[in-house]
Amino acid sequence: QSVTPWLSLGSALTGRYVASMPLCSPPKGIDGPSPFCAQLPDGAPTIGEVLQLYGYRTGLVIVDHPDLAPLGKGFDTVVAPADADRQPWSGWYPAMQQAKAFWANPDPRPKLLVIVGRINDEDYQIRERHRSEARPASDGEIADQQRQNPLLTTRVGTHVPWPLPSPEVAGDGRRFFGAGAQYIGEQLAPLFRETSSAWTFLGGLHGASLGELQGSHTPEQLKMGTAEVLLDRTLRTTLWVRSPTPRAPSTVDEPVEVLDLIPTLAKLAHAVPPANLPGQDLLAGAASPDRPVYAEYGDMLALRQGPHFVVFRPQLHGVTSASPALTEALDRALPHPAQGRDPAPPNRLDEYPDWWMLHDVRADPMQAHPLPLVEGAGPFATAADALFVHRTGPAAPPVSTLSFEQVQALRQTGALHYW
Repeated sequence: QSVTPWLSLGSALTGRYVASMPLCSPPKGIDGPSPFCAQLPDGAPTIGEVLQLYGYRTGLVIVDHPDLAPLGKGFDTVVAPADADRQPWSGWYPAMQQAKAFWANPDPRPKLLVIVGRINDEDYQIRERHRSEARPASDGEIADQQRQNPLLTTRVGTHVPWPLPSPEVAGDGRRFFGAGAQYIGEQLAPLFRETSSAWTFLGGLHGASLGELQGSHTPEQLKMGTAEVLLDRTLRTTLWVRSPTPRAPSTVDEPVEVLDLIPTLAKLAHAVPPANLPGQDLLAGAASPDRPVYAEYGDMLALRQGPHFVVFRPQLHGVTSASPALTEALDRALPHPAQGRDPAPPNRLDEYPDWWMLHDVRADPMQAHPLPLVEGAGPFATAADALFVHRTGPAAPPVSTLSFEQVQALRQTGALHYW
């Protein structure tokens, strides 16, 4: 539901959209307390809290990401050791010992175990950035990247302190992340064998950009291994579901959402999920090919419906996606007035040329070829309308239930980056 582990995990554990709680990332580098939205609200119980009511024993194991521990609200056991030696993926082996101990506990209650970890290694990105800064891009390299990626023409320049990933850097990075995935798989394998009698769900909180340069106006956010902009490749991951009883394997191509896990788990546990969750039971039947799936981060909103993936970014730098200002900007920039709104003054697409991007990610998964933004009927108007309906419906910030001071806090821009 977002491109940061904090936001996507918060959404996954509660079954709610990020802004609808509202939830924001704890800001870094500021004095004083964090904003009120930097923790899960009482009105958004986690799956750990829900299943406790039904006699479950619940555990959350967090690997190489101890700052995610506060999201384990209501779990019986939360294991989140601090990073030890900062070597890539070093926390997986001891964490798996903790996970196996939780599962092997003879307590007769049914159990839910959630394991969250990362392949991404911040030290790797820092090393790559320093290596790039030591050899700035030449004019020829910049010109070549601009020819290959016309979207970057207006943004690649002297203000970008490192070159975009070269083919060599991208190849090294993919090997690094591939090795990380293999190592983590080897650590998970013994636990998967021990839990063969349980339902198992394996997926990702978000994806990553691994040296691809397409789909964004902002080259500084396309560093190797990053997920700082809403792109198909930074959001979409594969989800595996394993049943405890043998059944014929099947593949579902239609996209689903991380927050679908909560209604699915609740159904399997014969539990009543919290009211008004937007997710769907993944095991209830075939997903609709036209179901909209939604993501948000900072000043970015994205929605995929069918093959079309639309991103809205009004360059409100420094806001959280829960800010009412983001909804107001979206309303202003629709290709035609929202249904039921006063059509005067007219919404003019040409006033906001860089606020929208539309791609057919089924035919163009790397988003190398933007589709035209045409007012009136067509895929862009349909996608923009669907995004507005989602943003003002199930994903809407709960402005009416917040105090004046809280709404003002959400409206802050510039100082806190994308909190």
